[in-house]
Amino acid sequence: MSLVVSFFLEFLRVLFIFIMGSIILIGLETWVFRRKEVMDYAWMLGIANIIIIFVVYRNILQFNGWFKSIRNKKLNRSNTFVL
Repeated sequence: MSLVVSFFLEFLRVLFIFIMGSIILIGLETWVFRRKEVMDYAWMLGIANIIIIFVVYRNILQFNGWFKSIRNKKLNRSNTFVL
């Protein structure tokens, strides 16, 4: 498989993971936080969702995709902990 095709497939995979992860996390958060006051700060939950999806992708999911690179590395332990 050519490098361009595998990169495009991996890009589509990342978009799919981001969309499905966001849908699942938003659904879970609205189920847990049913109060109106909490949903006033939904932008913070959105940023937290992006960070969670990023950490899960970089530490687990990037090694299972189509695009293989020598630069694929896990986040180091301190960066994962801070995020």
